[in-house]
Amino acid sequence: YRLLGKIRMEHPVFADGRFVLEAAEEGTLAYSRIGGGEHIRVIVNMSQTKIDYPCEEGFVDLLTNKPYCGEVEARQVKILFCKCSEENE
Repeated sequence: YRLLGKIRMEHPVFADGRFVLEAAEEGTLAYSRIGGGEHIRVIVNMSQTKIDYPCEEGFVDLLTNKPYCGEVEARQVKILFCKCSEENE
């Protein structure tokens, strides 16, 4: 839980960013928070199987600090970060 608190404190877009619901179906929830030059995407896989969830290049998983590979394991969460230009907000 400390890591989640640290991530939230380091990225004010969680509180101030525009909310965009991307998916809410068949055990998958995905949403973005966009603003202040940041794009956070949260992907929750509540199913029993791995899912493919493609994203644009440049996203890094804030929980592992590794580039996002486009997959979310069963019953896992990805918190992805990417810097974005102001016109993409």
